[in-house]
Amino acid sequence: MEFIVYTPEGFTTGPNTNVDVSNCQVLGFIVADSEAHAIKKLFELNDWIHKAGFTIENALAIPLLTDYNR
Repeated sequence: MEFIVYTPEGFTTGPNTNVDVSNCQVLGFIVADSEAHAIKKLFELNDWIHKAGFTIENALAIPLLTDYNR
C-alpha cells in the first residue's frame, strides 16, 4: 500500500513574502504495510527529513488509493 507522509511542523511563505502561511509539509510518498511502518521507513530512507528538523513523533501517514495496474 502506498502512503503520503506529512507533518504539521514548519510553515511556508506566501507569494507576498511578508506573510507566513500555517500549513502541513509533505515529507514524501512510500510503500509500506501500515501507517506506522510508512513513517518509520520514510525517515530511515531519507536522512534529510531529520536534518531539516522534522520529528518522527509529529509525522502522519494516510494511505493512498493507488492503482498500479493502469
